[in-house]
Amino acid sequence: MSGSSRAAKVLSRCVVTMDAGMNISWATNPDGSYPGTEYHAREEETFQKNIDKSIPEIESLFDEMEKSGCCFTLTSDELFHENSQHAVSHGIPIVELSLLSNPKLSENEFTHLVGKVAQLLGQDPF
Repeated sequence: MSGSSRAAKVLSRCVVTMDAGMNISWATNPDGSYPGTEYHAREEETFQKNIDKSIPEIESLFDEMEKSGCCFTLTSDELFHENSQHAVSHGIPIVELSLLSNPKLSENEFTHLVGKVAQLLGQDPF
């Protein structure tokens, strides 16, 4: 069995995902169970806790952007899933952010925002 730990949270204006960024292959235990199951569960729980504790700061970033004139489509809107922008950070664990804004964020603006969110989530730099 192999896998990568992953946790996501749908907020009102974005979707935040943390991923371990690597697949780990696990050999079975003598009883046929997989030791990775518990490992991935613990890592995913940690990711979820990091996201949950950072929600106020993430929401604050979006509030500031709205004050500057950016308008976000709610994640509950069907247009969100069809048209949202996606970007990932370049650290470990990987942080992915999906959002839909008007005006659309430039690549530099979006990369900067993903970096801020990654820092809030405690992403380790390379």
